[in-house]
Amino acid sequence: MFIALVGVLFSSEASAQNIQTSTIEWNSISTFEAQSGTISDEATKVVSSAEQIIWYDKNGIAQKTFSITTATGTWPNVSSNGSIIYNVSYGDNSGVAHFSKLDHLTKIRLHLITEEGSPIYELVVTTITEL
Repeated sequence: MFIALVGVLFSSEASAQNIQTSTIEWNSISTFEAQSGTISDEATKVVSSAEQIIWYDKNGIAQKTFSITTATGTWPNVSSNGSIIYNVSYGDNSGVAHFSKLDHLTKIRLHLITEEGSPIYELVVTTITEL
C-alpha cells in the first residue's frame, strides 16, 4: 500500500506542467475584448513556451507571436492555482500577458500596447495540454 501511494505521488509530481519550462497549449472557446465590450464565441488557442507566446485564431493560423522579455512570479504547476505575468514584445509593440488559475477558472489576459491604442483581451481557458 505504501509503495503504491509513493508511486502515485511521484507520477503526479512528474507530470506537473511548469509554465516556465514546458510548452503548453491553452484552448479557449471565447474571447472578451474589453475596449468594445464584446465577446467572440470562437475556439482559439495560445501556445506558450519559455521564450514565446503564440495566439492562434479559430483556423489554427498564428495571429500574434509575442517574445517573452521578463517574467514576474513563478507557476510550477498550471493544474494548481497560481499565476504568472510576462512582459512581451511583438514587432515594435509591447504588452503584458497574464496567465492565471483560481479554483476552476483559468484565464489568459493580454494587454497590448500599440500606437493605435491599448486593447485588452481575456480568454477563458477550457483545456490545457503539454506539448
